[in-house]
Amino acid sequence: MSAEGLKLRLRKGDMELEVSISSDFNEKQLKLLQRFLSSLLSSANEGIKENVVQREREGARSSTSIYERLRIAISSVFRYGQWFNSLEAKEAYEEMFGEEIRLSTCSTYLRRLEENGFLISRKQGRIVEYSLREPLEVKQIARSEYMNE
Repeated sequence: MSAEGLKLRLRKGDMELEVSISSDFNEKQLKLLQRFLSSLLSSANEGIKENVVQREREGARSSTSIYERLRIAISSVFRYGQWFNSLEAKEAYEEMFGEEIRLSTCSTYLRRLEENGFLISRKQGRIVEYSLREPLEVKQIARSEYMNE
């Protein structure tokens, strides 16, 4: 910490949380901040876990393809419009479904999801980043793809 203190900024899509900490920040305040951030993260993780449990109950895991499960993971984890790369999508898939996916497979499916209008992309140097289209459009595309199967 500097003499001025510390600023912590958390951004998730369009949402942003900024915490300013003065230089006289004490241990009690640190524990309160730690508890607040911990509950914030656990509530986000709970929402993701509930989604996975519900989909598993409906038999989604056994009856869906890797492509469809990747789409589910992306729409759950990156639902606020943040940008992500293929490695982050791979990690989201593996954490959500508890199974590995090759990075090359993930990259191929990300390109297909973009071609199908589910994602948009941009190039940051040599890295390609992806983001969900507007939520309403995503729901409509997902619905139309489901109806065409």
